[in-house]
Amino acid sequence: MKKLLLPLIPLLLLTACDDNSLCKAKADCEVFCRAYDLNTIMFDCQDNACKCISKDALACTGTAEDKCDTICATYQPETKGVCAEGYCECQARECSANTDCDAKCPDAAMTACNDGICSCIQASELSCEGSGISSACAAICDIYRPNSTAICQNNTCECQSNDCKSDADCEVSCQAIGAVMSVCQNDKCQCLSRETLACTGDDAAARCSKICDKFKPGALAICTDGLCTCQEL
Repeated sequence: MKKLLLPLIPLLLLTACDDNSLCKAKADCEVFCRAYDLNTIMFDCQDNACKCISKDALACTGTAEDKCDTICATYQPETKGVCAEGYCECQARECSANTDCDAKCPDAAMTACNDGICSCIQASELSCEGSGISSACAAICDIYRPNSTAICQNNTCECQSNDCKSDADCEVSCQAIGAVMSVCQNDKCQCLSRETLACTGDDAAARCSKICDKFKPGALAICTDGLCTCQEL
């Protein structure tokens, strides 16, 4: 910015003598910025002063969204900064909730509103191999259903909600990933695997008591057939 400001000092001083401001609205800066740098494609009026940015300053690589977001927040607020074809672009925000994207993606299996931009995924893109927890499905669920349990079931990725009101709400999703005990704690499902509940040796009783105290306070802790169980009293 120092490079930009030095040639403008005389003009700024003359303007200050006139009305103590260089601009009153964004449109006032278009001629000013283009006269200084023919490459200028983004500008704004802030605190009665014009802010200009050149095309070179908009260069980006990959998905440099942090840089683009910062630029767009300054020059075009209420937009989302994206890196497209090597330059930052400020795209209008399309949504504020997932349902806002239904019209844009009428045939999509799932839609998501991510920071104002709609994402859509087709049913064919949800195919997976194996069963149970899947890293491929997790990548999808992180975008479309954050904080859900990502599983591959019937060769299709599913994002099962972790929200619950009772232990019964968690049984299906926990069983789908091979858990042998399901608990609703703080309105979120906790799925306990065989490995977590395994109990052997002299410390079996203490281990089971620790698990039950954490997940089912007040229940009777018992080690049966190598697994901890928490039986209601």
